[in-house]
Amino acid sequence: MKSAPQRRHRLVLLTSSFYPVEGGAERQLRTVLGSLHEDIDTSVVTRNTGAQLPKDVHDTPEELRVVRVGWPPLFRGRLKALGQIYFLTVGTIRAIQAKPETVLSLQLGAASTAASIAARSTSASHIIRLTGGARMGARSEPVARSQKWPSRLHMRWITKGATLVAPGRHLLRDAEEHLPSTLSGRFYVPNAVTDCASSASNIGVSGDVLWYHRKDATEASQQLLLHLANRYPKARFTVIGRELPSAPSNTVNLGWVDDVRGVCARHRVLLNTTLFEGMPNVALQALAAGCRVLGVKNNAMMELMDSFPDNVVVSDPYDPEGFSDKLGSLLSLPRGAAQSVPDTESVRVLWREVIKGTKEK
Repeated sequence: MKSAPQRRHRLVLLTSSFYPVEGGAERQLRTVLGSLHEDIDTSVVTRNTGAQLPKDVHDTPEELRVVRVGWPPLFRGRLKALGQIYFLTVGTIRAIQAKPETVLSLQLGAASTAASIAARSTSASHIIRLTGGARMGARSEPVARSQKWPSRLHMRWITKGATLVAPGRHLLRDAEEHLPSTLSGRFYVPNAVTDCASSASNIGVSGDVLWYHRKDATEASQQLLLHLANRYPKARFTVIGRELPSAPSNTVNLGWVDDVRGVCARHRVLLNTTLFEGMPNVALQALAAGCRVLGVKNNAMMELMDSFPDNVVVSDPYDPEGFSDKLGSLLSLPRGAAQSVPDTESVRVLWREVIKGTKEK
């Protein structure tokens, strides 16, 4: 006699964008939630799926049902606010239709508003995952939203009904200080990499400097990379992600890759030049592979520097010569040792407990 199939916990993930290649939080959730399909039934409701990325790289696991609630072409420019209302309305309806037991949202904007309404309407628990960072010198989202009373009231309304807020470690201090005390609980969930326990020391170095050219990279970051490549003509630079136009002779465009850690293991220094990213998964991959990191001075990179003082250096991107000097210092050092960073399996266990409500806060 066959046993009855196990009933799966119904989860809806609401997010304004779902780039499984670009965003560290989205990529981690894609991996984790896809692997938990045996006991968690996940639907993703998003405004943007990143369809412009190479299909073979950004395919979403079959276990995740992704519903895109895009803005109609009319809602552009001055009518962008109507697009937000459209996403809020349709996203809420899609979430309610899924009859969730848990609603998970990223950040504190329209997606969390829709998630809060859906959770209250279905008596589901609501988990807010705080990710991302702030542009260098600017405030993080919890701090920025606490400065003006409309956004402060909005944040208070969202978080008042939340079961749990799970910030990245680099946002933990800001969350504790600026999020309302009405929260039921807070829990730190780290970003993670896969197979971080294995050693990469036996992999030969095929390049010196690796740069992840993000989709949203600025012209200034491109110019900084070109400046560094020209400053060190004997160093071998590799660009992954978007192609860098007019690349110097010592720079190779590798394109989009899935095995980021494997590429990091064949380089000595990773450049993390984005001004506003949160905890970058590529930096964690690099550290796990024994690749040192030179990054922009922001919350996440400062946190990494505190945790890995011998392997992470931060600098001001608006000072190209200072940035160049620090790169030269790192290139003069022996190859770094593989560092111990959170692994996907441990984070998978945490997310299962958090989503199903069995994690003690």
